[in-house]
Amino acid sequence: MGNTTRRQFLRNVALGAGALAGGLTLEPLRVLASRAGLSSLDLAPGVAEFIADTYLFHAADFPDPNETVDALRLYLDGNNLLWRADDLNGAIAIFKQAIKAYPNQRHSHAGLGCALWHRYEHSGAQADLRSAALHLARAADMAMDHGKVRYTDLLTEVLPKAGEQGLFERLFERAFDLSSRPTVGNRPFLVSLDYARGLRAFGDARAEGFFQQAMSQRPDGHIDPLTGYAEWLIDQGRYEETVALIDADEHKEYPHFLRGFALERMGQHGAARAEYEHFHSFSAMFPAAARYRIAGSRAQEGVHFEDEVGALTHCTGHSRLAIMIYCEARGENEGGQRLCGWTARRRVSRGTVSGCISVDNSGSGVCEKYNSVLTQPYQFYLGCGTSSDQTRHVSTDIWYGRAPDYMAGNRCPGGCAPSSGNNCSGTLRHCNCDDTIGAFSESPMFFDLGCSGGGCKHNHGTLCGNDSVGNDHCFYAVHA
Repeated sequence: MGNTTRRQFLRNVALGAGALAGGLTLEPLRVLASRAGLSSLDLAPGVAEFIADTYLFHAADFPDPNETVDALRLYLDGNNLLWRADDLNGAIAIFKQAIKAYPNQRHSHAGLGCALWHRYEHSGAQADLRSAALHLARAADMAMDHGKVRYTDLLTEVLPKAGEQGLFERLFERAFDLSSRPTVGNRPFLVSLDYARGLRAFGDARAEGFFQQAMSQRPDGHIDPLTGYAEWLIDQGRYEETVALIDADEHKEYPHFLRGFALERMGQHGAARAEYEHFHSFSAMFPAAARYRIAGSRAQEGVHFEDEVGALTHCTGHSRLAIMIYCEARGENEGGQRLCGWTARRRVSRGTVSGCISVDNSGSGVCEKYNSVLTQPYQFYLGCGTSSDQTRHVSTDIWYGRAPDYMAGNRCPGGCAPSSGNNCSGTLRHCNCDDTIGAFSESPMFFDLGCSGGGCKHNHGTLCGNDSVGNDHCFYAVHA
């Protein structure tokens, strides 16, 4: 794949135009932008230039036409305090300043809503919960005023806790209407899934039908509708249906745990243990919810749960990789999410190359390097700190080098060969590597986009080789 084609492909992914869903369909950028509901031509003066080197240029957080440079700068500065400096109260102060100055701009309300929700999760303060619900609902309404469905996952978390079912129903009625329009670039399966999750939180039996709808709409390799529906069935005590729902040869870890739980509740302890074994090492990084612990279970020995004393001290960098993939590529198929994760991993591996623009991957170990890369100012969208069953799986595949980097010619870390299969969907290709080979591998094969023969090209002097055709801060491997 030549350099121009690579840039086009990356721009397609940045625009969220579904380039991975049915192969590499490369189209003019204005057409893609129109289909995705994104266009720099519609932005306020100076905004396109301001966001060019930030995650605001990515589809997940692209500004609205009425948003100004000054308001967006406050939003970026607030998120920088939140995610890089861990200064939650400082971030809240900046977002409040943004709302006071720019009350009719979406990112001001989204920033404050997310920060207040984050504080509520730590403090349990009801005032923070109520305010978070207010501002996130306002942000969602503003996004939909401009034809974009945003924040439905957060509304699903916040509004049930705040007891706002009427507001929840009104917002999702708008979201379903917009997501049904093919020109908008929104994701119908995410609206179905989030609505189902919200109904489940409200104790509404209609949740089952919408989980089933999300299952029928989901992209290749995406398990969040599957695990959401399986958890719903388990909540209802419908264990046989849970076992029938999840394939025995499913290659992702958490569905095996749910299948094992259902089997154990059915009294099939040996079969349950075999399912749990698929989840053992994964649970050390991302433990199971405590509500699924079965008292006195011998089959569950080796499974970690989130309420264990000293549980989950694995690695903040790994957790943030899962969060970043979720926030940037939640609606993509598995191949698109892998591409997103490999973007971060390349920076971690690359470091500073002589003659190239520097990337901060400082730190004494791989976890610290990921932290440095993922919290580098304004480069990766971390949203409100959420991940999912799907993105935790993908982040682990990237972390341990189990998924090939197909923007680097299907290369696997350490030179091991990828399995055969559909590389775009990401459902079949895997690297035949040992678990540890990817996380600690550093390779000289990574260079800026635009490189040739090992030399690096500075595109407009911007970070990571971004240029006018949208390289989206990615790197790729140079091959002979």
